[in-house]
Amino acid sequence: EIIDYNSVGNQIFIETKLLRKYLFDVEFPAWQDFECWYRILFYEGGRAFNILDYSYIQDVQHDKGRISNKKIEKIFLARNMFIKKHGLSKVDSLRINNHLRSYEGFSKPRYLSFFYSFVKNKGFFTLFL
Repeated sequence: EIIDYNSVGNQIFIETKLLRKYLFDVEFPAWQDFECWYRILFYEGGRAFNILDYSYIQDVQHDKGRISNKKIEKIFLARNMFIKKHGLSKVDSLRINNHLRSYEGFSKPRYLSFFYSFVKNKGFFTLFL
């Protein structure tokens, strides 16, 4: 599911040894956290727990600039690097476009990626049955 939407964000509780094993890829101009969580989920069996209750207090003020708020060219470069590094299929390459919706100028839904997501998960065929 992380291909469709980065529900992890940048707040995660994880064993230090596991995070040290994967580390952020500093070659990425953006999306370092997303790419790291993807690798952890992919190589560690895809298990994560979504804790619905509050378990900590987060300071959401950003006194420093965020990489993902920088030029959109960096976002596209990170997207292309992610696709190449992980050998994403054509379908998953379209699905990852959903991540672009949160950036200025890309607020419209990505219908093709939505369609391919349905097809991949067989929800499309269920819809017509």
